[in-house]
Amino acid sequence: TADMVCHEIIGPFEVREMVASFGGPWGSSYIDNDIIAIFDNIFGKDKMKQFRENMPKRYWELLDNIEKSKQRFFLNKKTTGIHRIEVPYDFDQFMKDNISNNLEEL
Repeated sequence: TADMVCHEIIGPFEVREMVASFGGPWGSSYIDNDIIAIFDNIFGKDKMKQFRENMPKRYWELLDNIEKSKQRFFLNKKTTGIHRIEVPYDFDQFMKDNISNNLEEL
């Protein structure tokens, strides 16, 4: 996707916006939001919030892994089949420690 904007140069170090930026809800960050919503549905919004607040570095690692996974998806040009997202070890441990159900059943 691309957002478009147009500026006119009107002087040294001076521009005027001719056409405001426009685009739509098609960007890659919307995919991130959908993936996080899937995690929320599987593990629960409260547990995901606890993980995000208690282990912010690991949460950002999870988001980075989602980004890497999307890049692999588009490189492979495969739209069907299994697609994996690597979850940080600490995420796995946090969920094992904080969810009473068997994670494999989720």
